[in-house]
Amino acid sequence: MSVDGVISLILFLVLFFAIGLAVQSRRMPSALWTHPLIYALSFYGVSGILFYSGVVELLGRFGYAGLLGVAAYTLLFIFSPLFLEPLRWITRSNAFSSIPDLMVYRFRSVRIGKVATLTLAVSSLPIAAAQLKIIAELFFPVAYNGATGKVALMTTLCASAIGFMWLFRRQSRAQRAIPPVMAFGALLALASLLACGILAVFGVFGGLTAMNEWAEASAQLSIIKRFDTAYALILIFFSAPFMLPQLTYIQTMGRWWPRNLPSNWMPPLMFLLASLPAFPILWAGLEMKIDAPLHHYVSSLPLALNQPLIHILTLVAALFISMGMLTVTAIALGKFYLTTFITPRRTRFIDVRLHEWLDNWSFRIGALWVLAALGFGLTVQSGSVTDLTIAGMMGLSQLVPAMIATLYLPWINRFGCKAGLAVGLSIWLVSSVLPLFTGSAVLNLPWGGDLVVGPANWAFWLVESLIANLLVTLLASRLTRATEEEHRHAYRTMVDSLPVPQRTSLAMTSANDVEAKLAYKIGKEAAAREVAQAVDGLDIDRNDHRPLVLRMFRDRLGYNLSEKVGTFTSEQIMDAIMPLGRDGDVPMDDMTLLEIRLANAGSALSGLAAELNKLRLYHRQTLENLPIGVCSVDRAGEILFWNQTMATCTGIDSHTAEGGNLTDLHAPWGDLLKSFAQEDANEWPALEVENPQRGNGNNSTAWFHLQKYRVEENSPVYSGNQIILMEDITERLKLIQELAHSERLTSVGRLAAGVAHEIGNPVTGISCLAQDLQSDSADPEAKEIARMILNQTDRISTIVRTLIDFSRNDDNSIHGPTDIARAVNDAIQLLNLDRSAKPVRFLNRVPEEIRVYGDGHQLTQVFVNLLSNARDASPENSLIRIEYEPGDGNTHRFHVIDPGHGIPSELQDRVLDPFFTTKDPGDGTGLGLSLVYSIIRLHRGTLTISSPISENGGTQITLTLNSP
Repeated sequence: MSVDGVISLILFLVLFFAIGLAVQSRRMPSALWTHPLIYALSFYGVSGILFYSGVVELLGRFGYAGLLGVAAYTLLFIFSPLFLEPLRWITRSNAFSSIPDLMVYRFRSVRIGKVATLTLAVSSLPIAAAQLKIIAELFFPVAYNGATGKVALMTTLCASAIGFMWLFRRQSRAQRAIPPVMAFGALLALASLLACGILAVFGVFGGLTAMNEWAEASAQLSIIKRFDTAYALILIFFSAPFMLPQLTYIQTMGRWWPRNLPSNWMPPLMFLLASLPAFPILWAGLEMKIDAPLHHYVSSLPLALNQPLIHILTLVAALFISMGMLTVTAIALGKFYLTTFITPRRTRFIDVRLHEWLDNWSFRIGALWVLAALGFGLTVQSGSVTDLTIAGMMGLSQLVPAMIATLYLPWINRFGCKAGLAVGLSIWLVSSVLPLFTGSAVLNLPWGGDLVVGPANWAFWLVESLIANLLVTLLASRLTRATEEEHRHAYRTMVDSLPVPQRTSLAMTSANDVEAKLAYKIGKEAAAREVAQAVDGLDIDRNDHRPLVLRMFRDRLGYNLSEKVGTFTSEQIMDAIMPLGRDGDVPMDDMTLLEIRLANAGSALSGLAAELNKLRLYHRQTLENLPIGVCSVDRAGEILFWNQTMATCTGIDSHTAEGGNLTDLHAPWGDLLKSFAQEDANEWPALEVENPQRGNGNNSTAWFHLQKYRVEENSPVYSGNQIILMEDITERLKLIQELAHSERLTSVGRLAAGVAHEIGNPVTGISCLAQDLQSDSADPEAKEIARMILNQTDRISTIVRTLIDFSRNDDNSIHGPTDIARAVNDAIQLLNLDRSAKPVRFLNRVPEEIRVYGDGHQLTQVFVNLLSNARDASPENSLIRIEYEPGDGNTHRFHVIDPGHGIPSELQDRVLDPFFTTKDPGDGTGLGLSLVYSIIRLHRGTLTISSPISENGGTQITLTLNSP
């Protein structure tokens, strides 16, 4: 090994571990290593040596066809909405940590997951071997003849990969360390390629013009115009990358990445930048007649031009790119193998510390695969990075039909996928893998004839194997039937489909009970950790036993476990600790959870799904803003929908109500709505509710109109659901009562007018006669009788005048700005003239500047009646107050407050009725408050009565009048 090689190896080992440790110890600013560019760079950092120095060989062998292959590889990111975004959405919704795990869920078969894992592991061996062999050749060229050194270097590199895996074997550590390390390697690779490109153009040719002249003179421009294998290169470089374990691993890390994939154009740009200097480097190597394979030109060119720093840079970059691919692939395959081979064999994990056990097993499997890659690299005869990478990609591409079936073809079943994989992999092993060991390009058939196999005929066998795989998959799926479970899960993994969660019954439990049951499966420490993670992630109360919360908790807990132990094992554990459904249960669509998923989907939905989601939002907003309360419940009484009006009427917000049971609602609503839901009647026209705990703070007795609609039996999914409509009719009933009261007043007014007219004339005659008798008679007894008659006629006249005033329901008075304080003072002065009345004190606290719109004489009469009633109800020498308060808008409020015994609640609705009085016979007409009410109505005001206002009684009458 040269001095440059030693320096490069030392620099690599130091930087490879130092960057990871710096991120792990948080010595690197988080804003740097969490930047989206780091995530995008990491895709190139794990792509492998083919897209670094191997790109020169690729373009040298295939010309423009090779460039089209690189472009097809970048389409993986450009067309990410077609594959990567659906995969990211599906894995985010269900926590699938790998493609095999996704296939286990889709085809409901652990075996197909095992087949997929083995396919990924075996197909990745040639690609990994290419990393090791090319690095060994770069550090030990043919001139050194260092076979032992190559083996030692390959072993050292494998040891460094295993050491990195051990150091960052904890999943949380790997998630932080891998992207920055891979991104750093990508930056070195891009910088070294661009530096070599500049050296080639200006150091060898002297400029772009001279290089173009050389290429034309040497016929290189004609040589590179090759497209004979373009179809095969485009096919393999477009399809296989979707299956690359390292890319899948980086992609699934996007679930935890702060801003996920920043854009679709950044990774393609890096790959195109990497291929940009390839032709100049290739032509410079040919011009200088460098005695090395084409994939060595990147490092050999600086060495030939005596540029040691750039040479060291190319070697360090090659180490980072190759070891990044090897390490991340091993970590990914360790996780894949763990969730498909190891965890499904166990039903309990109480004898181990789950998280450490999983991390250690994943490390062991990854380390064994690295050693397998070392053995493969030492055994295989081919030394071409292109041949080895293409051979590996051919194996990976055999999973493409199964992946297409997972995302787009729900009628493909697991038997068809297994049959197709068996045929495709068999052709691949015989035509591509076996020749790598034998070195033979010809396969002799037992029945005679020869077949050209190996790298010389890879394009033909790629197409043949994929066609055979696809045809067998389609044919076998048509000839066999999928199970109902498989068919149901097929639609849950389709592109642009949002799986509708099923709402099945769950036993009443809590997070603490689940933790105790889970501890029996995975141990106390792991159970406490998983439950705490699920509870904190959902921000729920551990004792919340609402059905919706329990289902969300079950989904989140299963999601977290699936990420660690795989889909199959996670489902087994969850079915044991939180079983779904009972015998005879019909699964129903869980619309509440579906809406939560739709709300979280955001921009992930596209096409028709996005348009339907907009329609859903429109209809939901309409229901939310209806002035009538809407509540939807299922057959078990679980609340599915609770709109804003329902929350206002009951004081129970939708977050509290939805997902719970009707019986969980606070009094009086739980029992009330439960009774209505269970009754045969579809309507309660007028329901009186005392203390309804309404959200507007008004908890006085309210009236509600309830209706419900039952889903018919011909709907098997939603049969038994009910939609309850509730309307607050309290104000409507008040208006009806006021209208009836007004009509009564009108009728009584007409009666009063007639009575007053009929009585007035005879009373006038009687009064005249009594006066004559009093003045003409000398008999003292007759005079006394005449006086008594006059007193009674005066009383009758007073009643008549009151009746006449009451009967005037029209407003013929002159309204204008009125000094309300003066009206109150006038009323007080009139009342104080009655020396025989009960002695009380009046306190007028109405500001003198307050003006209202009304008639001063009528308002004086109002306060005379109110203060007279207050005096009659108050103890002697007590204080009666007239208070002022600004009203809402352009109104004023005036309170007449007395310390009397108060008005009984059962009589408060009648005190405004004509002729109703609580006074002794002969002490009142029962028309005072009725007259006040009539005058206030004519002034477009309101009158309210509050009694009692304290523990000792008291009454407060409030008048609301308008400003001028």
